[in-house]
Amino acid sequence: MPLPTPLFDILISALWHGAPISAPVPDDVLRELQAQAVDGLALAVLPGRSTEKYAWVAQFVQMASVQTAALRVLADAHIPAVVIKGTATGVYYPVPYLRRYGDIDILVHPDNYRAAIASLAGQGFVQEGDVGADETHLYKDGWLVELHQNPPGLERVQEGADILKYLLAGLDDIQQAEISQPHCRFPVLPWKQHGLELIWHIREHMYNGLGLRQIIDWMLFAHRHLRDAAAFAEFRPVLEMAGLYNLAQTVTRMCQIYLGLPDEFPWCADAEDSLCEELMEFVLEQGNFGVKRSDDKLAKVLTRYHSPLKFLRGMQRFGRENWPAARRHPALRPFAWAYTAAVGARNLFNKEGRARISAGIGESRQRRDLFTRLYGGDAPRVVVTPKPKKQPQPQPRARSLPLKQRVRALYEHVARSPLRAPLYYLENLYFTLRYPLFGKPKISAAERENVERNVTFIYKSFNRQKLAKRCYKVIKRYYPNARVVVADDSAQPLQIPSLAQGDLILHLPFNSGLSQGLIAALAEVKTPYTMRLDDDELLTPASNIHGQLAFLQKHNEVDLVGLQAKHIRPERGAAGYSRIRMNRSLIIPAGTLIDGREVVYKTADLFLVRTASYRKVGYDPNIRMTIHQEFFYRAAGQIICVQDTHAFILHCHNHFAKKNYAKYRADYSGDVAYIAKKHGGGYR
Repeated sequence: MPLPTPLFDILISALWHGAPISAPVPDDVLRELQAQAVDGLALAVLPGRSTEKYAWVAQFVQMASVQTAALRVLADAHIPAVVIKGTATGVYYPVPYLRRYGDIDILVHPDNYRAAIASLAGQGFVQEGDVGADETHLYKDGWLVELHQNPPGLERVQEGADILKYLLAGLDDIQQAEISQPHCRFPVLPWKQHGLELIWHIREHMYNGLGLRQIIDWMLFAHRHLRDAAAFAEFRPVLEMAGLYNLAQTVTRMCQIYLGLPDEFPWCADAEDSLCEELMEFVLEQGNFGVKRSDDKLAKVLTRYHSPLKFLRGMQRFGRENWPAARRHPALRPFAWAYTAAVGARNLFNKEGRARISAGIGESRQRRDLFTRLYGGDAPRVVVTPKPKKQPQPQPRARSLPLKQRVRALYEHVARSPLRAPLYYLENLYFTLRYPLFGKPKISAAERENVERNVTFIYKSFNRQKLAKRCYKVIKRYYPNARVVVADDSAQPLQIPSLAQGDLILHLPFNSGLSQGLIAALAEVKTPYTMRLDDDELLTPASNIHGQLAFLQKHNEVDLVGLQAKHIRPERGAAGYSRIRMNRSLIIPAGTLIDGREVVYKTADLFLVRTASYRKVGYDPNIRMTIHQEFFYRAAGQIICVQDTHAFILHCHNHFAKKNYAKYRADYSGDVAYIAKKHGGGYR
């Protein structure tokens, strides 16, 4: 395909302080700039675009405000975090606010991943979808924050583990970057880790649509850091370790040929110009995220998933994204691959479909050839593995482990594989029926009677009748005679046919909100202790409610003991709450151990509490939904809270969140404004 010289002229002028473009710019060039997500750069050299510049400035300020807010939440939770891509690359641009920012990417260590999500969700960031294996999406003020525990795609390559170790080592040496106009300051990775992330980002985008924005990000990074021979000598082993030296060499040479990068990089002189041209043609054909191609889905799937196992995984992913029934019914999602197979079979029965399949197969072969020449044939890798923060303890051989631990190890291995999605549903059913991984309940008659006499279980239900009924059933399985109070404000009033005498369902006006529901339920409690749950939480033998009650009866100074909502390695979830600090004074310093349980500012919204203390703190009826952080903020200094790091429930959330639930749950913009006005700038 012919390469558009006017496009390159505009970009070269904008990036290297060239003269303004005076000649009229054809509409097709303007459309190409937009398709490549570099249209903002053109504003610096195209005449009569001042108004558009102001709009870009306003957008940048809004994005930077959300980014700063997210980083502040993580800093307050003592979670090391850095910005990757985005503004971390914008610092290299002549006019940073003219780079197009699609979202905000933040990297945290995998050990802090869940705690970071919880911290952001507790401070007004709305989680969309499930917790992802690579990243989780949260929204605030219309901006998407992608919280990463690792860059996507690393699990597909043998170098992935080394790349991840090297990137995470950068969290031990966080740098500060700054953009002056408009002002924005933020933490970033050291330059070598940042460069590795950028070139990996290009490699990963090759499969779903590579645009000029990713190419220019790398070019400006290289211009800043890799012109010096000594710096490149230091960086080359990193590229070779990652298997990305040839790609970096080709992309840099391509930038010299087409985008005006100065000839100051002798290390890329050996790159094949024909390969550079082929790569640029591919970039211009695709556009950012492949926006210029809608007819190459099969080619993309066959390119990325060319082995049988990978192809099956691609079928599963396509089916989940395109099968309406799977989006409506979670139970069908493990079989999404069958939908893809049916679509393919249908196409085989018509001439046009067979032609598309044939074209897709041919195009995938060309792409695989291109990608092989870009990623393959590197020099022998020099593995650059940083020292871990903590030396791993030697693990006993699998054969020496008890059967239950070997089963758990096998389970966790499978949970990290592509089978993790269908496994979730099997696991959910498994725990719901028997909880066999954790043994059967071993509660003495005296322990059960102590709970039933002294504890009332309360929870709020909204538009999730199946979950609410199941929560009730499981409570009764462990403590049959304990009183349960359910506050329900569903569109269709909750009915539990098996409701025991003395138990109560409070039917509230539709969508009254979480605070009103818990206030009403708490008013009905007559026992000295209250167990607070959500309707999507299920007790397990490891919840040990009778043990938590015995602890509170022994330690009169403690008011509340929190459990974990994470059934695999619950101590990791507890570690996130251990790091939380608020702008408040506690009666007993955070971190103090009381009979093995740690004093904390905040626990999960899942706790056993003295009823009198619970009422003392209470809930603000003016707050509909975002009550978790605000409750513990007011509780600090009034009551003493501890957490059990090993006790947990099974949290069956997200997969059951329907549209008639999620849209109401996420409606809390008024709460945020009210809380900010109520507590002022010291609220954190």
